[in-house]
Amino acid sequence: MANRPFDLTLDAHRKCYVHLVRGELEVNGSRLTTGDAALLDGERLVQLSRGIDAEVLVFDLQS
Repeated sequence: MANRPFDLTLDAHRKCYVHLVRGELEVNGSRLTTGDAALLDGERLVQLSRGIDAEVLVFDLQS
């Protein structure tokens, strides 16, 4: 990610699950640290930003 924001466009009828395996990261402005997760529902955009040694998994889920 090289400390640059990464945007992922989603279908608003789907959910997105973001799991931070290690490091620090902001997901749509909310700060996550190692082991944290975020479930986004009805979002059209997921923005990953301000990563510090971040390893992240992003799942696009059927609603």
